[in-house]
Amino acid sequence: MTKRNALLLGSIMVSILLTLITVAFMLEMSGTIVSAKNWTNDQPTSISQKSTKAIIKSNLLAKYRKIAANYPGHPVSIAVYSKEYGMTVKYNNNRHTAYKTASIIKTAFLAKVLHDHQAKRTKLTKTQRAEAAGAMIHSNNEDATALYAVAGGRTGMNKAFSHLRMAHTADRGYGWAFTRTTAFDQLKLLDQIFYSTCYLNRASKSYMQGLMNHVAKDQNWGVSAGANHFQLKNGWRLRGGRWMVNSIGHIGKGKRSCTIAVLTDRHTDLKRGIKYVEQFASATGNTLKLKNLR
Repeated sequence: MTKRNALLLGSIMVSILLTLITVAFMLEMSGTIVSAKNWTNDQPTSISQKSTKAIIKSNLLAKYRKIAANYPGHPVSIAVYSKEYGMTVKYNNNRHTAYKTASIIKTAFLAKVLHDHQAKRTKLTKTQRAEAAGAMIHSNNEDATALYAVAGGRTGMNKAFSHLRMAHTADRGYGWAFTRTTAFDQLKLLDQIFYSTCYLNRASKSYMQGLMNHVAKDQNWGVSAGANHFQLKNGWRLRGGRWMVNSIGHIGKGKRSCTIAVLTDRHTDLKRGIKYVEQFASATGNTLKLKNLR
C-alpha cells in the first residue's frame, strides 16, 4: 500500500468513526428527548389530580353553603375525609365552632374502653359487651352511662380526647351528653375506628364497625343518606324547646369511602333536623360518587 493510499484509508476510517459517534450522540439525545416527553406527559396527571381535588372541594363547599342557606338560623358544622382523594373538607356556618355531642359521644366511650382493655391485654366482659351493644345499636343511655364509668368518667374521657388530639373536645362536667366537640375532632376519632390502627387494634376496630353497621332501624338515618354502605352513630337531644341533631360515621367502601361528621343545632323538631343532616350527607355521597357502590 502506498503512503497516499494509507492516508486516504485513514481519512475514510476517521470519517466513519466520526459518523458513528455522531449517530450514537443523536440516538442518545433522542432517548433523552423521549424521556423528557414522557416526563412532561406525566405532569398533567399530577396536575389533574390536584385540579380534581380542588374542584371536588369547591363543589362540596358550594353545596354545603346552599343547603345551609335554606335553613337560616340553624348552625351546622361538617367535616369529611375522603380516603380516595386523601383530603379533608370542613364547613361551619356558625362563629361558635364547638357543638354538644348528645349520643354520638357513646362512640368515644366504647373506643376508650376497648383501648384500655388492649393496654391490659384483657377482653370486654359479658356485661360490657351487652352495654356496648345497647349504647351503640339502641342508643340506650343507661348502658352508655355504665360504659362512661368504665372509661373513667370525665377524667378518663378527657385523657382519651387528649390522646387522640381532639383539642376542641372536652367533658366539662355538665353531663356526658353535653360534652363539647367539633366535626373535625370527630373525624380524628372516626379515623381510629375505620382507617388507622394507632389507638385501636384490628379486632377492636372490627368490633366497633360491626356495631355501627347494625344500628336499630329507627335510628338508621343521618349520614346513611350518603351511600348504600355505611356505619354510623347518631345523637339527638331536646333542650330549651330546640333539638340538637348529630350524625357521625363512615360511608362507602374500601378506597371509595369517607368518614363524615355532621353536627347541627336549634331545630324546631327532630324530623326537620334529620332532614337537614341528611341533605349534607347526600350531597357528600353524590359529589364523591359513593352511592350505589356494589
